[in-house]
Amino acid sequence: MKNWIDITKELPPYTDLYIVYCKVKDRKGNYTDVRAYNYKKIDGINDYWQIPENPNEIVEITHWMELPDEPKEG
Repeated sequence: MKNWIDITKELPPYTDLYIVYCKVKDRKGNYTDVRAYNYKKIDGINDYWQIPENPNEIVEITHWMELPDEPKEG
């Protein structure tokens, strides 16, 4: 099982899709959620999370982890 990694301690090493734990603020209030977002590794300075634009919510990613391995056939 993979572990959550705090984004203040370490960011993903390469561009890929990751599972993220985030704080979300929207019209209904504040809540936490688990989502999958792409991380774009550019040069170590301009790297960023590709979060779909939604004017109704503010997303703050706090932790990430790699996707699990694909299921094995039979």
